[in-house]
Amino acid sequence: MFLLENMSWNEIEEYIKEKLIILIPTGVYEEHGYHLPVSTDNVIGLEIAKKVGERLQIIVAPLIPFGVSRKTREFPGSIMLQFETHKRLIEDVLSEFVENGFRKLILFSFHGSDNQLMALKEAAYTIKKRFAAIPELKLFIISSLDITDARILKQIKTVPIHACELETSLMLYLAEDLVKMEKAVEEYPKFPENELILTGKPWMKSGVMGDPRKATKEKGEAVFNLYVENLAHKISAQIK
Repeated sequence: MFLLENMSWNEIEEYIKEKLIILIPTGVYEEHGYHLPVSTDNVIGLEIAKKVGERLQIIVAPLIPFGVSRKTREFPGSIMLQFETHKRLIEDVLSEFVENGFRKLILFSFHGSDNQLMALKEAAYTIKKRFAAIPELKLFIISSLDITDARILKQIKTVPIHACELETSLMLYLAEDLVKMEKAVEEYPKFPENELILTGKPWMKSGVMGDPRKATKEKGEAVFNLYVENLAHKISAQIK
């Protein structure tokens, strides 16, 4: 498996002579109810990226674990970067990879927050402008929203939102020892309509948005394999 953190510099150099692509997983530490760890998005996103990297034989960068999410702020353990901090962190990482010689950079975020994805897009835009003299440079942003299709939704009984049936099923498959199903509760918080809020905590008790009680390890395995297939397909279409 091509995990950049486990490779020597000359192994990376040899890889770049053959391939110019790198998959960069990004995530966030945020609450996921009473039953899931704050690392949930990182665990899921990194495992999907590693499996895709193995399947396509492409380098997977170290996970960027800190991100942006507004609704889960103020829950202990939710570690949020400021938008500009996150954007500049991504810019610095992308800039280094471009200078290393990579020319197809794929940012992957299982965390689908609007703010997270906007920070990734703004960072990629800045890097694209900065290295405009390299016409072959291509940057892509792919999130869980882009690879969740009808086949995945058919595997679960409820709409996937947050700390829900889908994420809990994935965690049961990938890291069952971190899941406390006896603490899982159903919750569908109602947030103020059309109002800008600084945090969703006043309207959330558990931090859950959905019904994780319907989760199973078998659903998680099926969904995981579909996510890997969908992401690998998207990336394959870009590296031809």
